[in-house]
Amino acid sequence: MTHSSRGEKRDGLCELLKEKILLFRNFLSLSESLKEMLEKENMTRIRALLRQRQDHISRIDRLDARISNWRNEDAKGPSPTMEKRLLSLLKELEEIIKKAIRSDEVCAELAFSRIDDLRADVVRIGAGRQGFKGYQGKLQQKQRFLDVRT
Repeated sequence: MTHSSRGEKRDGLCELLKEKILLFRNFLSLSESLKEMLEKENMTRIRALLRQRQDHISRIDRLDARISNWRNEDAKGPSPTMEKRLLSLLKELEEIIKKAIRSDEVCAELAFSRIDDLRADVVRIGAGRQGFKGYQGKLQQKQRFLDVRT
């Protein structure tokens, strides 16, 4: 491998990392929007945002596979200049991932809280139906007239 093709490969890695940073920024933005929609309980928008987030996760996974392939092909390490550039990109990526994790945790807390509220509503409705059936019991029996022989 010539020196210039190694440099192009490393530039390719930088481009992959920049793409991953962009994907995580978009994922973070989607997570923030999801948080707002969870607070507003807008289920239509929540479903759309979850699909978009899942699409971003899939794209990040595919990008990780490409990065992994690059790492397996390049036995030599990066030059000192390239190493600084890569470290800078990796640090930026790490910060965005940390923010995305925190945002995702907030979304999960909101979703689980909503699930608990719905579960309590179902129990309350079930108890109300059970109480109502207690009053209905006699009306559910087959009616008998006094003038009919049994």
